[in-house]
Amino acid sequence: IGFAEVLPAAGGRLFVDELTALTRIKESPAQPCVFVLGGSRIADAFSMMEQVLKKGTAHRVLTSGLTGEVMLLAQGVQLGAPTEDLIRDRGLEPFVDRARAASSALPTLLWTLVLRQAGEMASGPRSGWLTCPRSGC
Repeated sequence: IGFAEVLPAAGGRLFVDELTALTRIKESPAQPCVFVLGGSRIADAFSMMEQVLKKGTAHRVLTSGLTGEVMLLAQGVQLGAPTEDLIRDRGLEPFVDRARAASSALPTLLWTLVLRQAGEMASGPRSGWLTCPRSGC
């Protein structure tokens, strides 16, 4: 339970500014519009991705981090046992199906940004800095 649920709470000016900016982007984004989604909060990233793709708000969606890895797994890219185990252990397998559905519905809009640490070996034809949609760049 968060404090806001049990005690009176208010947002400060920074919170209001952030909320105003996000509302403006969500309701009337500048065109063309590219969304960059990533990190470990996959539920939030997928909700946003599905919403902007459904509404036609996004011209491109770039994914990275764990969200990007789920997108790659949905495309059939083998990520290696440690990453695939992490996705399974965190219960993120349902997002693989959602990623597959989004990729097949709008394949040219979804790109995955893969940032590798220095010295890490890239393997396979889809590894590198940017993987393009199945239909090509």
